[in-house]
Amino acid sequence: MEPVQNYSDFLDFGNEVALDNYYHFEAGFSSEQADKVIELGLSRSSQEAVTGNTVNTSYRSSTVSWIELADDSLWLFRQLGQLATKANAAMWNFNIAAMTEKLQFTEYYASQDGHYDWHMDLGKAMSRRKISMVVQLTDPAEYEGGELELLFRRTPQKIQRKKGHVTVFPSYALHRVSQVTSGRRQSLVVWISGEPFR
Repeated sequence: MEPVQNYSDFLDFGNEVALDNYYHFEAGFSSEQADKVIELGLSRSSQEAVTGNTVNTSYRSSTVSWIELADDSLWLFRQLGQLATKANAAMWNFNIAAMTEKLQFTEYYASQDGHYDWHMDLGKAMSRRKISMVVQLTDPAEYEGGELELLFRRTPQKIQRKKGHVTVFPSYALHRVSQVTSGRRQSLVVWISGEPFR
């Protein structure tokens, strides 16, 4: 009689990857570059952020503007692409293709109870998102609250607030921005897409 086999004996996974973790760049952007991103975001028309197609400020309260690929933003797309490629190679090896969406410049105001409750960056119309990136643009001395948190297990992980810090994580990861209690928090949100997970 043959010995009982483990389930893993039937599959060859190769090298395991960390699907439940994130990558970060301590200084993905210099302070001067972060200021240039803010200028780009403020130069575009802003709107109240929506969830689906509706405004629900109890769940998400912020203003957003969209930075498209243009002459003044080409450097930004290139830099983000390089960071995303490096993080993906180091962590997940997802089959990624491109940034197919505009970049989301987001502002959270304490005067508007700015926050974004727990969510994923995936959905019916966003099934090709693989990697999410958040660029911290505001000096942490300029606001309180507004913590970016990731939830992979039971305890949320608070992300560093340093200006120019870039956090990269799978788009299926739960994350939130806690309520800004004073000042204003500005950030850039980016999505890298590819073939749907399968």
